[in-house]
Amino acid sequence: MDEQSQNKTPSNFLKTDRGKTKSTAVEIPSISLPKGGGAIKGIEEKFQVSAVTGTLSFSIPIPLSPSRNDFVPAIGLGYNSGSGNSPFGLGWQLPIPSIARKTEKLLPQYRDEDDSDTFTISGTEDLVPLLEKQSDRTYARYNKPKTENGIDFLVKRYIPRIEGLFARIEKWTNTVTGETHWRTITKDNVHSYYGETSESRISDPHNSNRVFEWLLCKTHDDKGNIFINYFKKEDFVGIENKLNEKNKINNCTQTYLKKVVYGNKKAYYLGDAIPAENDFMFKILFDYGEHDNSVNIPKNIDSEVRPWTCRKDPFSSFRSGFEIRTYRRCERIMVFHCFDELPHSPYLTKSLQLFYDDNLNLTGNKNSIEGFSFLEKARQNGHLWDALTNTYKTKYLPETEIRYQQHEWNTVIKSVTPENLAHAPVGLSDKSYLWIDLFSEGIAGILTEKA
Repeated sequence: MDEQSQNKTPSNFLKTDRGKTKSTAVEIPSISLPKGGGAIKGIEEKFQVSAVTGTLSFSIPIPLSPSRNDFVPAIGLGYNSGSGNSPFGLGWQLPIPSIARKTEKLLPQYRDEDDSDTFTISGTEDLVPLLEKQSDRTYARYNKPKTENGIDFLVKRYIPRIEGLFARIEKWTNTVTGETHWRTITKDNVHSYYGETSESRISDPHNSNRVFEWLLCKTHDDKGNIFINYFKKEDFVGIENKLNEKNKINNCTQTYLKKVVYGNKKAYYLGDAIPAENDFMFKILFDYGEHDNSVNIPKNIDSEVRPWTCRKDPFSSFRSGFEIRTYRRCERIMVFHCFDELPHSPYLTKSLQLFYDDNLNLTGNKNSIEGFSFLEKARQNGHLWDALTNTYKTKYLPETEIRYQQHEWNTVIKSVTPENLAHAPVGLSDKSYLWIDLFSEGIAGILTEKA
């Protein structure tokens, strides 16, 4: 068979230069067999152990609804055995992107004009001032005035100490009020704003310009997508008037993530007015005890019906130089849809119910961690509106149950015998050690004589 006849065969006619079948070819539909595994499944949690630190990590996803271009807030509930307490119990965290002052080596000084503190972005990388080359071949930090919406700002730029983000990071300071916030622009043209509202800044309760941490307020891309975080400041409602709490009221602070909205109905671009809350199709709501917790969920479940509750194990942190005290604990995370086609808006679709062990072990048990509450169960619920009963019907996936292994402390007091002290190192004393520059090296060393 010659070459020309070979090219006219059916197999060669249906092939392109890359070996792919042409789109005009007729494809015979095939029936795929179902995959096994059963229809019952639980929450798709993830579990891993760090080989370096030995800490255990465990995550529970929040049942978010997808949006355009997968532009969804990156939030999830995670556990680490090396983490402290939080609004989700001991060891559990819901990380919120933020820019904060570094406290690894010393407490913050809050002298920003002298660059007294080091800033970190999301707790991973140090930020250093950006230096620009001047006309006289010297370098000076980027520090320029800007005006936006009639407000004068002083803008300072920063870069990571070890570059890897390749993002523009700017600190904006209001020249009149002294209020500060941060802005970042990634290499993919995604804009993020930190601490733009007073609720999203964790600051000294007696001086709001001494900001310790700026939390992420909103993020938008160049395709018209935007999501916004709303926070709730501690207002000391429901705090018992106990002796140990009397001097803390109005002298400490804390900020909690209250709601997240995303999936904007109208495209948003830089410079447009910020969309209102009802201009989004999806809403995530965090319940700290303010919402109806009855079995028959009403239509207005998104409305607060009572003051938020105070947890039994409030705790404080002083790394900022002032007290950050956590009085609240998240009981539930709810996901709403806001479509005109639904019976009402917002419409509850899913929720993540959190159950805690409130037995604080205050009975003097030596083998327990006293004074802490633990997340013991998490359950993902699905909801459907029932017009006949005017309530939501609820079905749920199997619960994820969590058990913690308590450390058995050795409380027996023992005395050290002389045999165990043999050849043990001792402290430096004037009798057996001498500080002397034996080799004239410019610094004294330790000279000792052993018999």
